[in-house]
Amino acid sequence: NPGKAAVGQLVSDFVLTDATGKDSKLSELLRSGPKGENRPIVLFFYCTFCAPCRTEEASFDKFYKEFKDKAGVFAIVGNKGETAQKVTAFTKEKGFSFPSLFDTNFAAAKFFAARTTWTLIVDSKGVLRYWGPLEQGGKTYARVALEAVLAGKAVAESKIKDTAD
Repeated sequence: NPGKAAVGQLVSDFVLTDATGKDSKLSELLRSGPKGENRPIVLFFYCTFCAPCRTEEASFDKFYKEFKDKAGVFAIVGNKGETAQKVTAFTKEKGFSFPSLFDTNFAAAKFFAARTTWTLIVDSKGVLRYWGPLEQGGKTYARVALEAVLAGKAVAESKIKDTAD
């Protein structure tokens, strides 16, 4: 179950840091539209050294490329020992284009009880609408959830249990 976060509830405003050291609050990330308007955001938790991440990063990069013009799509790195230089070199080597943000004080990971390869979707009003895997068992849960959010519809499967649990 999520930490303090619950699907359908407003998300707390925490800070994430980009590779240059610039901090952004969640509320600022929501305003990532072309003219500063609010739009949904997708947060994908990963790290450079876990095996399950290797299988999901390419899928997330495709997801990012498809939805980056419709939503703020960000990868979140929140593991000890990860540095901006290491992550930047890693994503460049792999050819990934998604932006990585750092959860330096682990506030986001604790709030969402998120671990690597976990995806969250927050709507343009700051309400958590999806908590679960990007994909699992051939189902593209996060894609279906984001498409529903973008269409202003309810997310049918908003909280997916990890099959590893």
